[in-house]
Amino acid sequence: MDFCDESLIRKIDYHKQVLIDKYKIYIKHMLDIIQINAFLSEIISNK
Repeated sequence: MDFCDESLIRKIDYHKQVLIDKYKIYIKHMLDIIQINAFLSEIISNK
């Protein structure tokens, strides 16, 4: 395992972490949107 391999692995790990963070944010937004939609449809159906 030379220096080149190690830095490459570190880069890949970093990018993986960034993608995971973006994905978590994306999922959170999707869940928020679903909750808002459910809330709005509940208000509309109660009228």
